[in-house]
Amino acid sequence: MEPHSSTATLEGPTGISPKKTVPKSKASKLKVNLKAKARTTEMHTSEHTIEQPAPLFMPGFNQPLPEKPSSIQAVDSPLTKEYQSALAFAEEPVTVIITPSQDPNAATFRECWVNGRGIEVLIGNAWQEWKAIPTGAQIVTKRKYVEVLLRAKQDHIKTNIVKYEHHEDNQVKHNLVLMTHLTVVHDPAGVARGTKGGEWFHRLVSAQN
Repeated sequence: MEPHSSTATLEGPTGISPKKTVPKSKASKLKVNLKAKARTTEMHTSEHTIEQPAPLFMPGFNQPLPEKPSSIQAVDSPLTKEYQSALAFAEEPVTVIITPSQDPNAATFRECWVNGRGIEVLIGNAWQEWKAIPTGAQIVTKRKYVEVLLRAKQDHIKTNIVKYEHHEDNQVKHNLVLMTHLTVVHDPAGVARGTKGGEWFHRLVSAQN
């Protein structure tokens, strides 16, 4: 999916935030060049590949189901300094552009929530809760909301019947795709691979969840 350059009026949902027009002199800053071979100024989701889950074999009729370990972890210890640093990292401002869909009937806003609070956008020197942000416009929001957008993936499932001599199994294949493509225009932690911001972005886009 190709990124989008925009100089459109930046406007939140009705009654939530005031209009903010992007000056023409800054229009070039909104342009995204996916063909750049040595990118150090921005990063786009289409440059990364999602690690697809391995095929799953479901037993046939009257066959026992495989046991799957629990992913729930009990935490009974106080917050560590590493966890506190991660929380602070999630609050950092990141400048992004949500790539508009090529579908003319697709929504032009993306909803995003964290702990019951709608996505926050920096307007002037104040954070405003917008609940949704427009596509194709440059937005400054907190890293934790960008993480939610990058983690949101759609799982397309296809099943095949594998026949054996005395039984048959259902092979389940997964194909994960991002629900929202976006460009990070500025990250205070860096955007190049090897920087904290670049590795954070790559890890979230390529992760299975």
